[in-house]
Amino acid sequence: GCGVTLIERSGIGNEASSRNPGGINPMHGTGIPGALQPLARQAFDLHLQHWDRIRQLSGRHFLARRIPRVHVAFSDIDLIELETLRATHLDSEGFSARWMDKNELLKLESRLSPNTVRGLWTEGNAKADSHELTKAVAAAAEKQGAIIRIGEVIGVEGANGRVSGVRLDNTTL
Repeated sequence: GCGVTLIERSGIGNEASSRNPGGINPMHGTGIPGALQPLARQAFDLHLQHWDRIRQLSGRHFLARRIPRVHVAFSDIDLIELETLRATHLDSEGFSARWMDKNELLKLESRLSPNTVRGLWTEGNAKADSHELTKAVAAAAEKQGAIIRIGEVIGVEGANGRVSGVRLDNTTL
């Protein structure tokens, strides 16, 4: 029920979105495990739940899938961090983790450093073509009534602590 205007500096998906590797990993990052874990997991689940709807609304296809991931330890400190990651994966529905010895890792990638100690195979994370996903989300938003404007935001206008307009390089909305 809200009017939405999306402002993009140089076109949909032409800035950071086109360079993002597209990893969607709710088990990694600041505050994870910890206070941000529930939010990260909820955001992850919502992301995956909406892929089909975004494709349907936008009429665009984008590659998005669940993926395995291998984490490599080169030291005892790395092993401690990977043990935390392993526990987080094992405690989360839809995720799994298992240790890999050096020989298993070398079968996957023979060019690994001789300092490799051990690895952790994790499953459950996701990956999306971020550029195409961004374009699909924008197209779906337009079909739902959003307005997309190209321009650079150079300021805001307002009074009494409320924003009344957004200044673009050539106009004010």
